[in-house]
Amino acid sequence: MQKINKKQMTKRLLIYTFMACCAMSTPAVVHASSESASLELLEPSSEVNVVVKDRVVYVNGAAGQTLYVVSSTGRVMVAVQLTSPSQRVELNIPKGCYIVKVGTVARKISLS
Repeated sequence: MQKINKKQMTKRLLIYTFMACCAMSTPAVVHASSESASLELLEPSSEVNVVVKDRVVYVNGAAGQTLYVVSSTGRVMVAVQLTSPSQRVELNIPKGCYIVKVGTVARKISLS
């Protein structure tokens, strides 16, 4: 049997959590450190609104925050500083499953 170090275990936990999040309707975030990792279910925020249509993300109420689009491997594909209360961000990334995160709001998306 292969021995797994903490870094490999954390990476595997992130991948498994992402896959489970894609299968569920409730967004989730994983907090990982070198000592432990925990899963936290996120409640939708009434202040920030994130809508994805085609390959465009529409964000309302998140001025001053950063929009992240994260792949299933945990790689940050897009990081955009939101400067206005209502902003539109076009996604020029390959098709696949991603998590869009702004502040405490996270949405799973599938680009085709």
